[in-house]
Amino acid sequence: MVEVNTGTVIAYFITPKKVGDAEMILPLLDLATSAGYRFGRVLADGGYDSYDVWNGMEERAVPFFCNVRSNAKASFSKCPSRAKAVRRIEEIGKKAWCKEVWYGIRWLVEVAFSSLKRMFGECVSARTARRMRAEMSAKIRSYNEYKLECFS
Repeated sequence: MVEVNTGTVIAYFITPKKVGDAEMILPLLDLATSAGYRFGRVLADGGYDSYDVWNGMEERAVPFFCNVRSNAKASFSKCPSRAKAVRRIEEIGKKAWCKEVWYGIRWLVEVAFSSLKRMFGECVSARTARRMRAEMSAKIRSYNEYKLECFS
């Protein structure tokens, strides 16, 4: 999870390849919140468009915006917040909705992870889970220090 104003990584988990990103967004949000971060909004790509994610964000009272599927239906019974977003997109169009919710700043998250990968590569060299966590923790700390230095 990235703080878009500074480009720093504020929460992360090391997971097996089988674990999808959408499964981890709520635990990441909880981790960042427990560390003192407050969210004005959470922006995510279409891979996070699931009832579990939308409802989890609503339970946490965090405004959530993601690229909903093109065939999305505005069904209030399963997820009121998603239905509201779908209705709004139907009312004003996708382009206007993106501007309205500032969806365009989501690219800053992609930039942060791309930068992290360019600095340290996409792979970890450690073999054990404990050492993988230590390696990634060191990389992320270094990356965050670099980003904060750029902003000071």
